[in-house]
Formats: sequence, structure tokens, C-alpha cells
Amino acid sequence: MSKGNEIEDWQRAPVAPTRGRIKGPVRSGATVFVVAIFLIAGLLRPSHGYPIHRRLFKATQKKSVRCELCHSRTNLNDHNPYGRDWVKHGESVAAFKAIEGIDSDGDGYTNDKELKEGSNPGDRTSVPGKPGPHWGKAQEIPVPTEKLTVVLGDVDGAQAIEPDLTARHLGILKKGAGTKLKFSDKFPTLYFGLKGNRRTSVAMFRHFQLNKERFSLLIGINTSGKIRKVALLRAGKKGPKFYAPYLTCLAGRTKANLPLPGQSGCPTLSGQDAVAQGIVREIKTALWTITALFSKSKGNAG
Repeated sequence: MSKGNEIEDWQRAPVAPTRGRIKGPVRSGATVFVVAIFLIAGLLRPSHGYPIHRRLFKATQKKSVRCELCHSRTNLNDHNPYGRDWVKHGESVAAFKAIEGIDSDGDGYTNDKELKEGSNPGDRTSVPGKPGPHWGKAQEIPVPTEKLTVVLGDVDGAQAIEPDLTARHLGILKKGAGTKLKFSDKFPTLYFGLKGNRRTSVAMFRHFQLNKERFSLLIGINTSGKIRKVALLRAGKKGPKFYAPYLTCLAGRTKANLPLPGQSGCPTLSGQDAVAQGIVREIKTALWTITALFSKSKGNAG
């Protein structure tokens, strides 16, 4: 984080955010926008739909879409036919291109034609000329409030922004994180925890892949720039529970003192050195993304 109280920079930043209600200890209510419910008996339910997928689609296809592009509109934990084809082809930017000529939902129109003409390629009831009532409002930012509750803490609302990092932001991020940046790093989605009208915390999703194993993290950060909590939502073959003791040890750390397993009192992760390095890299990148976005100048990025 930049020097001083970073939360003041968050509060003063000019944004026009999406806001959602969070079920929590203060009060509960329905989110304003499409929200997937992920907490079952206090446990996270696996889901592979994340903000970056929707943002990468927009960045490469020049079209805003809702989560229902790849997910069932009745249950956002489930992929629709288009989403299943996308997963089958690698869950990547290239996969969107690879399935353009397919008619995923079997309605007689290729995916490419449906997207160009404004219907949903994953819903056979949505066709060119008759997209249906569930395929509008693509500009709204979905707020996954139940996931965010896990890492944002005692808050009663969530606020989302989707900035595009400029060359200056990327320069700060690359230098600070000390790693090669990915194409997706330019398109973060930030979720602010709200207490009343104050932003009290911020969260980001981060993702990486090792061989054929995929990992997805949700990182909560408090007002002083310290990690509040890290949740591993997708954790390869081992599963989230295996990594939980190590992730718990990261609470209270900053981007300047992120230990690997076995360091600074953190438990070891036997045989998982590469995964641990990936976790630290992605957390550090998240922390430096916040710094890059809200630092007032290059000289205030420390």
C-alpha cells in the first residue's frame, strides 16, 4: 500500500460503483444485481465463474456480457452449454475464439452469430431477434456477495469497480510485484466492503495454473494494507482444506513480508513448493494492484 492511510484514498477515488447487500452480522438483504449464492452450511461451494472471465471476454470481443454468458440463469454455480464448451476448450481467451463456430445451445445459430446479434449462445430460448428478458443489463457489475463475506469481514454492503490499468499503473505493478505480468492483470475487479457509507476493506480474485491444475484465490485487505483473510476457492487436486493452515498464517501480513511455507512460523506444505510460490505471487500482485491504482504518483508507491 502507499504510505499513509490507504482507505482515505479509496474513499476519495471518483468511482461509479455497483453496490450489493451482504448477508452478514449487521443486516441482510438481496443484492441489487445478479448474485450467486455460495455459502452452504458455512462452507464455500465450488464454482468456476469469476469476474476475470467476463472481463477478458469484453476486452477481446469488445462486448459487455453478464455471467449468464457461461452460467445457468437459474443457478450460477452451473455452466450452461456455452460455458461447458468454453471449459472443454481450455477456459481461456483462446477458448472464446475456438467455440465461435459451434452452436452450443442447439438453437440453430452459431455462438458467433448469437453474440453479434445480441442473444445468448448458452440459452436455446434466446435467439437473434428474441434475446429474452434475462440477457440485458450487461453493463452492470455482478457482486458475488456471499463469497466476499468470507474475506471482507463485518460489513453490510459491497461496492465494485472495474478499472483498466494504464501504462503508469502497470509500471508500478510490474516493479513492485517483481514478476512478469499477465494479460489479465490489466483488468482487475475490486470489491470494497462497506460499513455504512465507509469503505472499510477491499477484495480481489486472483488465479493461476500449474500444469493442468487451476487455483483461484479471494484476497481480503484491510485499511492499513494488511491481509485480512485469503480464501482458496479452487485448489487443484489437494483441495482448499490442505492449504488452509498456511493461508491462515498470512493474515496480518503485507506485501513486504509474505512468507513461504515453513518461514516466519507458517506451516509447511509438503511437496507443494510451486503452488506456494504461485499463491504468494498472486497475493503480492493483488496488493500491488491496489497500490498502483490508488497511489497519487510514482513516488508514492512505497
